[in-house]
Amino acid sequence: MLLILSAALAKGVVHDAALLLTAFVCPANRSYRAGLRVCLELERVRTRIAADLHDDLGSGLTRIAILERGCPQPLARTSPPSPLR
Repeated sequence: MLLILSAALAKGVVHDAALLLTAFVCPANRSYRAGLRVCLELERVRTRIAADLHDDLGSGLTRIAILERGCPQPLARTSPPSPLR
């Protein structure tokens, strides 16, 4: 961080150095970055869950297709079971 600021100051780019300093030191920006980290972590969790659900659904459908191929004849249609009393 200090190397970036000193390089910006050495080049005479004071405005960029001030922006960098504000971005890293300002408490409001620290809070924003912390919130952004939480949002990114939530998105990673959502993506992982979506991938897991997708894999589970795909493997279930594949299993059904494989079992269906193994049936010698189509299954007979039956009426739905009667409700429990």
